[in-house]
Amino acid sequence: MSKHIATSVIALTLTIGCDADPEARAHDIAALADDDLDPEIRAQIEAELADDDARPEAVGDLSDDAATPGGCFFCPPPPANDPSTYTPVVLGPYVQVNAQSNQILFMQAASSFIVLPGATVRLQVPNSVQSYGPYALSYDVSGTQIRANVSGGFPNNSCRIITVTNPNNHVSSPVQLCR
Repeated sequence: MSKHIATSVIALTLTIGCDADPEARAHDIAALADDDLDPEIRAQIEAELADDDARPEAVGDLSDDAATPGGCFFCPPPPANDPSTYTPVVLGPYVQVNAQSNQILFMQAASSFIVLPGATVRLQVPNSVQSYGPYALSYDVSGTQIRANVSGGFPNNSCRIITVTNPNNHVSSPVQLCR
């Protein structure tokens, strides 16, 4: 038995009973081109390829199996696409006073997992039980920042510990900001 035939037998053994992936199918087709291939192995490969051709859903990308529950044994579970299942993250917070002299808290929207509408922010005085809020959060006009009007809760020359709560009651890790 030649080395190539032994490889073909192993490849055939590994793919029997599984949905054919394109790489294994190409390997089986290449094995058929070998003139020294044992006739019994050739018949098994041809039968497998004919079976795959009869079932078009068996030929193709294995990622299609991941979409079918229980269809792909070795595939990782699909990631949760709903951001409301994640814990919010406070990214890049800063306070800016607007034209009406209101203190506006801004933070980065991208990758923050903050669910709007519905999320709120709370400001706590460090080393104290005193807190301000909850304040409603919303997107700024650009949609890249999340904002909250925190007037009265964040005076000049002070620090606050910021936490965000999503509608699912997941609370972010505290982040300290001083101005």
